[in-house]
Amino acid sequence: MVSVTASRHDKMNVIDVVCLCSCFRFTTEAIRVVNGPVSVTEGGSANLSCRLTETDEDLEQVTWQKRTRGIPDNHNFFVILPPRDVRNVNGLGNRVRFIGNLTMKTGSIQILNVSLHDEGVYTCIFTLFPSGPHQTETRLTVHVRPVVTVTPAAPLVVGGESGILATCIAANGRPAAVVSWRTDQLDGPTEIQNNATQNPNGTTTVRSYLLVTSTRSMNGREVQCVVNHTALEHEENVPYRISVHYAPQSGNISLNGTSSEAPVFQCDVDANPAPTRYTWSRVDSEVLGPSLRPEGGRLVFLKRDPGLNGLYACEASNQFGRVTGTLFVYTDDTRGYYGGLIAAIFVLLSALCLLSFYTWNLRRSRPQQGDVGMQALGQQES
Repeated sequence: MVSVTASRHDKMNVIDVVCLCSCFRFTTEAIRVVNGPVSVTEGGSANLSCRLTETDEDLEQVTWQKRTRGIPDNHNFFVILPPRDVRNVNGLGNRVRFIGNLTMKTGSIQILNVSLHDEGVYTCIFTLFPSGPHQTETRLTVHVRPVVTVTPAAPLVVGGESGILATCIAANGRPAAVVSWRTDQLDGPTEIQNNATQNPNGTTTVRSYLLVTSTRSMNGREVQCVVNHTALEHEENVPYRISVHYAPQSGNISLNGTSSEAPVFQCDVDANPAPTRYTWSRVDSEVLGPSLRPEGGRLVFLKRDPGLNGLYACEASNQFGRVTGTLFVYTDDTRGYYGGLIAAIFVLLSALCLLSFYTWNLRRSRPQQGDVGMQALGQQES
């Protein structure tokens, strides 16, 4: 049996060693490296924060490592040595800069002009003396703005079945965009169908189809494609003006103006596309005659002639149908002569009336000779 004895001094040394080990272990475990996840839009700048806390040890070096979509293997790319010696190694070159403060034990960096290839995990390593390295990881997420366009489908024809009116495309976004439609101006039912396609570079293209049953009232109205995305400060609205095709409607002939000698009539119709052909005719004649000149939707009278009076028709047509409008035309070429004759008769009658009135007043104001004799005879009898 072997016995071991120790002096009081030796015991005190053992206690001191245990205490030193425990204190060192406590100090090492209390050291923390503080960071946080970072999100940035492609083309922007990413600030990767890294801060050391709970230690008074000497800082010897800060090292940054990364593994990204572009380079999946973990490797050093940036080193900071006190007091302020900055070195780029295997990395981003002029696109990375130190924005920390070694005195404050912050090793933060900024990456400029971030691309999708920069997305990944970044490791910040503080090397202290005597405890050694302490590290933490920061995940960098890169958002990509979608490119938004609205593509019209082949124009729908009124009276046909429901079909695609337009397609809204939010292309190459990361994450996928949320696409909807604003259809406040439409009075009929609508349907929206969306699908998403994953691209090889990690972005997503979303296509949204707006389906309607077309009506004539839709033509010329507006709908809007609405896109929401984390990389957009506000929702993006892309307007689209609706065009639906239909046969000519509501033929109407009206006076458009007058040429130097005669009237001009206009044939107006509601059609989309616009009529490609106008045909003018006179209902009681097979031909229009040399005094009439059709000019597309206009009919020009080359002179005023009562012989041109009659019922005229205009037929307008496009590839979907036709419509006819009619108008009875009456022109009086003698109205100038009759107008002058009536004016002369009016002046003559006015003169005769004035003369008669003057003569009547004159006779009343002067007694006649016979009246004087009667007055004298009355005086003698009395």
